[in-house]
Amino acid sequence: MSVVCNACSTRNRDGAKFCLGCARRLPDFVPGPVVEAWPPVVARPDRGVLALLPAEKPAFWIALGLLVLAMGAAFIGWYFPMARNFRLPEIEAVFRVGQQAEAPPRAATASPPEAARPVPPARPEPAAPEPAAPEPIAQAKKLAPVETIPVTPPPPVQHVKADAAQKEASAPPPSMPSRGAQAAGAGDPMRACANLDYLSMNRCASEQCDKPQFQGHPRCETVRAQRWQREQVQPDFAQSY
Repeated sequence: MSVVCNACSTRNRDGAKFCLGCARRLPDFVPGPVVEAWPPVVARPDRGVLALLPAEKPAFWIALGLLVLAMGAAFIGWYFPMARNFRLPEIEAVFRVGQQAEAPPRAATASPPEAARPVPPARPEPAAPEPAAPEPIAQAKKLAPVETIPVTPPPPVQHVKADAAQKEASAPPPSMPSRGAQAAGAGDPMRACANLDYLSMNRCASEQCDKPQFQGHPRCETVRAQRWQREQVQPDFAQSY
């Protein structure tokens, strides 16, 4: 059953306490006693449940610092021996070229031609015995002796001058020292960079090869070629030198 408001005659639902039209109290509404509001209670968190985070404790930072120091020491101990013993194939090729340039050129030793040995004279074969002549012919030979004309043998051919001229013609020309040997005699630009690591060795090799006395050294030519190739790949490579 709907409740009608006495002021504005608006029909309201059954059991309503206020009018929907004028918001006044309906005649059947009886207010109850006033209840006091409960005071707000602030809940305090338990310190045992919400403990400090690990990053808020000083022991955490101390342990983290010690761990970083240990890892840094281990990396340094591993890197420096490897960097000292590690060389690229390009550096190995430079050292091999230098060692070959330092080695003195071996003089070509030509075996002298064997001296012409004198040919032993041929022994004359024994003449076959003449057949026995008849007695009258033998007696005639005894009566008329044959005059023998001595024949002088020809002088032996002298090959001494011909052999000397042949030796001079066949002797190899004196070997001229190569350009690499002359440059190697002037000094080795890599001697000052022997005990350095890879990066320092490249820098030292470039500085040594820029000196005037090492301009024509074969090892310096190899170093310049490698530096030019790296500058083509990495334009910032030249600024580091």
